[in-house]
Amino acid sequence: NQRKKLQDIALLVYKMKLILMYRRLWTIYLKSGMGQLINQSKIQCNYPVDVKIWPEEVKNILSSREINKRNEHKICSQFVKCCLRKFNDQLEQYHMKWHKETDHFHGYTYQILQLFENYMKQYLRPLCLKIEHKIEVLHYDYHIQAIKHEYNRHNPNEYQKNIMKQLCQNIVTQSKSFFLNVRMTSAEEQQDKYKEIHDLEIKRMWLDRHIMNHQEKLPLIMIDLINERCHKIHECIQCIYKFKIQSFLSSSI
Repeated sequence: NQRKKLQDIALLVYKMKLILMYRRLWTIYLKSGMGQLINQSKIQCNYPVDVKIWPEEVKNILSSREINKRNEHKICSQFVKCCLRKFNDQLEQYHMKWHKETDHFHGYTYQILQLFENYMKQYLRPLCLKIEHKIEVLHYDYHIQAIKHEYNRHNPNEYQKNIMKQLCQNIVTQSKSFFLNVRMTSAEEQQDKYKEIHDLEIKRMWLDRHIMNHQEKLPLIMIDLINERCHKIHECIQCIYKFKIQSFLSSSI
């Protein structure tokens, strides 16, 4: 039955496409955990971008296991590498089966393959966009955590820790409010408002630096790191809200 064979081939093409997408996501997980996510030669940062940071998604999956700072890297790396091996094994099996099916199917042409490819591309587009968005957020999360790691490396006192925590939380609140109310005023006005509030916070830090005693003063490097982290948090939330709006508009068409 040729129709049944075509359906089987189409299903194999679908499964291979699906595995390739998830393998890409899990490869990003591994790169983040191995400190290889960011190409240091392409960006200039005032903080290291080779820190080994395992995404929360991976740690949440492994939450039932007893993970601590000492064994986290080993457990996470073994788990992610195991998942990637399974993806590769499945992909190889499906590819061999696909070759077998198409070799024994008379009339299967490159045009039919292209038809399948185009159909799968459209059918899987929502999932593909979702995964690409998740990868984009993972990059932001990596920077946010790498900055925090560098900040802590400077041995901040309690006051300095609280300043970082408070300002970052303020940015989260302001950014969420900014994007929720984006329709009320123009994007330019909202962006100016965000910048104005953020600049005031930075000016307050500079003022604090001059009037407080030596132990409570924020070193310049800490101010730079806080500023950079706040910007990354804002950009991350912007990315999330932009994707939500695009998804909503796509689903309503």
